[in-house]
Amino acid sequence: MLYGERMSMSFTSFDGDRVRVAGRDGHATVSVVDRTGHALSAAEWYRRYR
Repeated sequence: MLYGERMSMSFTSFDGDRVRVAGRDGHATVSVVDRTGHALSAAEWYRRYR
C-alpha cells in the first residue's frame, strides 16, 4: 500500500557525505553532497561502496 504523505530522512555517511532520501506517492529521490560540497548522483555515490 502506498501513502501520499511526504517523507524524508537525511544522514551523514561514515566518510562525511550528506545523503537525503525523500519520497511521496510511491516515488523516491536521493540527493548526495560529498564532504567537499560537490553534488553526486545516487549511482555515483553507490558505486564507490560496491
